[in-house]
Amino acid sequence: MRNPLTPATKPKTRLELSSIALLTLFIGLYIVLYGQMVIYRHLYFNSTGYDLGIKDQVIWNISQGRGFASSVEVANVLGDHFQPIMAVLALLYLIYPSVYWLLMFQTMVLALGAIPIYRLATRRLQTPLAGLVFAVAYLLHPAIGFINRFDFHWEAAVVLFFLMAADAIDSYKPQQATMWLILALFSKEEMGLTIAAFGLTATAKKFTRFGLSWLIIGILTSLLTLFIIMPFIRGGPSDTLERYGWLGATPLGMVKTMLLHPIYVLRIMILERGHDIKLYFNDLFMPVMFLSFLSPLNLLPALPSMAYNLLSSHYAQRTIMYQYISATMPFVFISAIYGTEAIFRRLDRVKHGHYFKWGLLITLCINIYLTLNLTPWTDPLNWQRLENESTIYEALALIPPTAKVYTTNVYVPHVSEREYLYLHDGERLHPQNVGKIDLAAILAKTDIILLNAQDKRFISDAEFHTILLQAKALGFHVQFFSHGVILLNHDEQIKSLIDINELLEQ
Repeated sequence: MRNPLTPATKPKTRLELSSIALLTLFIGLYIVLYGQMVIYRHLYFNSTGYDLGIKDQVIWNISQGRGFASSVEVANVLGDHFQPIMAVLALLYLIYPSVYWLLMFQTMVLALGAIPIYRLATRRLQTPLAGLVFAVAYLLHPAIGFINRFDFHWEAAVVLFFLMAADAIDSYKPQQATMWLILALFSKEEMGLTIAAFGLTATAKKFTRFGLSWLIIGILTSLLTLFIIMPFIRGGPSDTLERYGWLGATPLGMVKTMLLHPIYVLRIMILERGHDIKLYFNDLFMPVMFLSFLSPLNLLPALPSMAYNLLSSHYAQRTIMYQYISATMPFVFISAIYGTEAIFRRLDRVKHGHYFKWGLLITLCINIYLTLNLTPWTDPLNWQRLENESTIYEALALIPPTAKVYTTNVYVPHVSEREYLYLHDGERLHPQNVGKIDLAAILAKTDIILLNAQDKRFISDAEFHTILLQAKALGFHVQFFSHGVILLNHDEQIKSLIDINELLEQ
């Protein structure tokens, strides 16, 4: 069935060709600029083990035939987040193993999201210039930049998957939408809930069989994954549930609290998290001038991910600066486009309404410019450099590819393509932590310890001191020490440059 809004195929006009050329240029600029940002962020030791290093190790392990093996937190990463589809990236590691594959893949899939945005807006608003405006608004939206900036997370790809699915439905191509929804379904455990809401929206648009099928598939898949498959792989419940512990001790208890005690839930959300939530909505919808709320049906699929984030006690989920916003972003723009269409239809009944239409698009362009102050591009944390940067690279060059390495968060992504990798997590060293780890037991399994005395990000002085004491007790030797960079080796054949006691004194 052909979309009645789409005329029969005909040669593209000069305006259409110019818009497509500009769209291609903007997508290319995004890839170049943000690609440069994430690469330099990594080179300057500002990327982290959570989660670039972890994902790099897992995908490298897949390419080595070890499945989804991980030596950080869980033995099988599917017990932490169910993302089996990321195994396709291991094919790139067969060509050449490199963390840069992940950084550029994420940049490219986010950039390509501008294409379905352009197509949908052009179709609904009947002008390629409107398509171009919304595509640029998407590329410049702060949340898209922050998703791209923060290391690597496969769920960033669902931005493209959901946008393509929505464009396919709008084009009366449910078979194509099915393909994109399948990709999204296996991108993370909670995506089934978003897909279920997408199915509900499709049902309301008269795609009844398609919509009801995905409503059921989405709910069942997420429930099966969250409460059966992942706990089985992990050997226990996910620690993510701790973020919702204020609602109840079990998933059923959490649901009961929300249904039976809504006033309590609202009080917590308003009184304790009201400021965060206000910023969340402002940062999310201001760049599209809150047009999304004019099409609640098309905003509906964003509700599960928004609830999943806003109910969490984890601060990072209540901001647009991390990957948690990924499943929300497509529907912010989809609903904004449909909301704009609703305004355009009203203006069609107004004399000289087309002037007001162009005024709205121009206002949106001005608004895009005004919201650029939140862009991650200018964040100095992306570009800050360590004074002993070159010395760190000297130490890294001394680490054998098969060595078992223990290091801090910012150096993990530089040594993550190995079977055994241990990430220093200060929080899990505290006795009161339920996930407490045994530092001595981990260091006993380690060949190399890499530390930087001039860089205390993710490690306190007390933790630094404790690691050195444990290393001394276990017989580690100082293989390298220069400008604060310390490489400790467990190999008895390595002659110690200085005694660890001297390091402790310093």
